[in-house]
Amino acid sequence: MRKCGYCGEPGHNRRTCPKLKAEKEAELEAEEVVVTKKPKKKRKQRCRSCGEEDDHTAKGCPYKPLPADADIGPKKMECGHFSWWHRNGECELCTKAIFHRQFDDEEKEAA
Repeated sequence: MRKCGYCGEPGHNRRTCPKLKAEKEAELEAEEVVVTKKPKKKRKQRCRSCGEEDDHTAKGCPYKPLPADADIGPKKMECGHFSWWHRNGECELCTKAIFHRQFDDEEKEAA
């Protein structure tokens, strides 16, 4: 008759040994089983407009060309100066020049 490979008793084999099963169950109860899942890999977002792997999309791409009708930057006014000198409906440089001319004329008349 065959004997168990683990305990040596007849009537069963190592796979069905009751002593081996009891020991394995005791080990499992003693061990703390921690199941960890690997986090899913997040796909990097790529902009369709410029192709960079950044945190923007094609809608808000800083490298997207501006439309032809976009009005940015200073424009030349009628007086020839750029629009950043425009204050209160008048060119600040032109009004200074007019003021200085008037002041110079008054000094010449006083002398």
